[in-house]
Amino acid sequence: MRNSRISVTVGILAVSVGCSSTNSGTGLNAGKASPGGGADAGGSSGGQATGNAGGSSGSQASGDASPANGDASASGAGGDGGSACVLPSCLKNLAPSCVGTGTCATMTNLDTDNYNTCFPNGVIESAVIDQTSGNTTLTIKQNTTTCFSTTFNYVKAWSGTGSIAVVDASGNAVASVRMDANDNLRNHVTCTGGQDVSLDLSCQNVWPISALTGSKCNEGGCTPK
Repeated sequence: MRNSRISVTVGILAVSVGCSSTNSGTGLNAGKASPGGGADAGGSSGGQATGNAGGSSGSQASGDASPANGDASASGAGGDGGSACVLPSCLKNLAPSCVGTGTCATMTNLDTDNYNTCFPNGVIESAVIDQTSGNTTLTIKQNTTTCFSTTFNYVKAWSGTGSIAVVDASGNAVASVRMDANDNLRNHVTCTGGQDVSLDLSCQNVWPISALTGSKCNEGGCTPK
């Protein structure tokens, strides 16, 4: 069953995200579809570095590289995001072996809006959504082994009025992530016991930022083990 929060979320994304390249990689700010609202593939990584060599006759040529000036795109939930992205340790070290790779598929329950997303390498993202409140619990697994989970209110997270709680495989709260609605939905991360850190926009498609609210891929078969 669809509800009004779907149209609200899509409207937020249309204004805030702008254009994105066409692929199956997603993240917090990359072509996100509303729960149960189908799948939108989208989102680009930080870009392919480019360089120009120059110099006058008789002198050595020099070159400059621009880390986010190209059109490189992520496949699946990964992506290098560009050299400008520096993640705090609480996220950088969060289940690095659970990066979803390959062409993913999402299967949505049209009655509940709950969905599962499967990657060829065994990574599975399972979301349970309360249709009334919009509260969501997302669990990321590698086959049957839990990697981490997040809880958030879908509409509040995307509007920047709510945060995403990140819990590791042992059940320990490791971080809180908030999107700044006034700054292109830039992610702000607070590691447990740490300071607020504003991430570069190139981090939007870097694991695990890319999977905090679920990687939305084309609808297809996905049955969790």
